[in-house]
Amino acid sequence: MAVESGRLERELEQLLDVERFDPPESFREHALAGDPALYRDADADFEGFWERRAAELDWFEPWNDVLDWSDPPFAKWLVGGMLNASHN
Repeated sequence: MAVESGRLERELEQLLDVERFDPPESFREHALAGDPALYRDADADFEGFWERRAAELDWFEPWNDVLDWSDPPFAKWLVGGMLNASHN
């Protein structure tokens, strides 16, 4: 059992050094967001990207600000907006 425990500890140490874990190919094949352009758009204008995604939902009250970053590290998205997630 000690040999197994040592092996697991070494594997965990190696994983702690990895900053990115790509999903398995089988998962990627079924992803709803598989178009690489989607990720480029989000990187180029992340506020605009999320505003466009939010506009696809039915809102009971529209938002005033897409992103309020006035109190870092606390961000507020779609400030003033109200939606019912079960409606969407």
